[in-house]
Amino acid sequence: MIGEFLLTTQIIAQGFSTIYLPVQSMQSSRQGCANFSVTNSTNSILYNVKANYVNNQAGETSQLVATSFRPRETTTFSICQGYFRNVQADQYY
Repeated sequence: MIGEFLLTTQIIAQGFSTIYLPVQSMQSSRQGCANFSVTNSTNSILYNVKANYVNNQAGETSQLVATSFRPRETTTFSICQGYFRNVQADQYY
């Protein structure tokens, strides 16, 4: 006798909010560039951390800084030939 198996799929709906992180600027040794430091000041892991800036040639641009970012983790990034706007990340709940 062959038993029947009922396969169920559980779909978990996740929402997220976009948050903006505090950033510190640092001097760069490369001409036309600026270095920045960003820290995850939340108690959550953040995802898709992006630096938004205006590129002198391409206009509004985003640069991926980290795919995931643990609480209190810090990372640095550089922007060359552009004007910094902000750093945003996705916080899932």
